[in-house]
Amino acid sequence: MEIMSRLYARYFNGDLEIHSVDGHGTDAYVYLQAVEDQASEWLPICNRAAYEYYASRKYQSDWTKKK
Repeated sequence: MEIMSRLYARYFNGDLEIHSVDGHGTDAYVYLQAVEDQASEWLPICNRAAYEYYASRKYQSDWTKKK
């Protein structure tokens, strides 16, 4: 699971660090881009206008759809 979490963090230009703390457990630190201008991934805006925009579009099948 650690590998997948680190891959997701790096996909968003971040990183994941995991440290074992003797007698206490494990600490996990996730670093992600906080400055919007430096982010390379556009995240969706979830509001009524976005829903209406996407609901009105007709999508074509892509490579993930089985025929």
